[in-house]
Amino acid sequence: AVALLDRHYTGRHARAQVEKDLTAFGRTPAILRRRINGASIGADSETERTLFRALRKRGYAFECNKLIGNYFRDGVYEPKKVMVEIHGHQYHNHINVQVKDYWKANDAVARGYRHMSFSDICIDLHLARVVDLIVAVIEGEEREVELMGEWHAAWVQPSAVGMR
Repeated sequence: AVALLDRHYTGRHARAQVEKDLTAFGRTPAILRRRINGASIGADSETERTLFRALRKRGYAFECNKLIGNYFRDGVYEPKKVMVEIHGHQYHNHINVQVKDYWKANDAVARGYRHMSFSDICIDLHLARVVDLIVAVIEGEEREVELMGEWHAAWVQPSAVGMR
C-alpha cells in the first residue's frame, strides 16, 4: 500500500492532492492515515523514496518537495531544520541547474537550515552511510566524514557504476 501511495502521489503538489482525495472519505480511516504517514508523499524519484523511507524507519519523517521561500526542497525535517537535496547525475549535470542548486543551498542556509546534498549514486550505492550521516546531523553529533575517495564505489571501483 505504501509503495502504491509513493508512486501515485509524486511531485510538488502531491501533499495537497492527498488531502483533497482524503476529503472524499469524510473521516479518514486510521489505517489509511498510518499508511500515508509511512509513505514518501511528493518524492520525485525512486532514489528519493528509498532515502526518505530509510530515514522514516529511523524515526525521522522528512517532508518531500516542500516549498520554502522560492524553492522546492527534496526533503525537509522541520524539527531540526535539516534539508536534504538529491542530485541526479543526468539532470544536475547542466551548468544552469548547478548554479541554481548553489543558490538554492545558500538560500537554505540563509534561512537557518542545515543543508545537505547527495548524488543519486551515493544513495543508490551507499544508502546506510548516507542515512547514518543525516541522522548524525539531525542529532547534533559531530563526526569526521571519511575521504570519499577511500570508500566510495565511484572512486574505488569506477567500472562498478558505469564510469571509465
